Amino acid sequence: KEQKLLGFRGLPMGYDHNGVNITRVSFLLLRIMRQYKISSIIDFPCTHTMHWMPALVERLDYEISNFRYVGMETAYEDFRRCKSELEKVSGNWRVEMLAISRTTRLPPSDLLFSFDGFQKIGVRSTWNLLHALTRSNT
Repeated sequence: KEQKLLGFRGLPMGYDHNGVNITRVSFLLLRIMRQYKISSIIDFPCTHTMHWMPALVERLDYEISNFRYVGMETAYEDFRRCKSELEKVSGNWRVEMLAISRTTRLPPSDLLFSFDGFQKIGVRSTWNLLHALTRSNT
């Protein structure tokens, strides 16, 4: 009830197993999206956020008109796990496989959110993904 009176202050999750304050991260992500009128987000890799992003997707879909979420993964099993978690919530979302190469194109989006993603994929793939951002106007 207190959260309703004060408005959304982040997902009530506290700290994750890595010591990251998910409540604060989710609050700041919503705040940035409101401030810059962002209505679409690519989450890469979605396995790094799948323990809290589905709940935030549901909230963002409620808060932001025409909200779109795309979770992206590079491995098929990770893709299936993300999709399974997102199927538990409502909202305008989809999960896609992402093959990172020099010709990769990303779906249209206002923001790429990467929670430890670049560390996961290595230097060459990070470079290719950054080039994909410029090609995709994301």
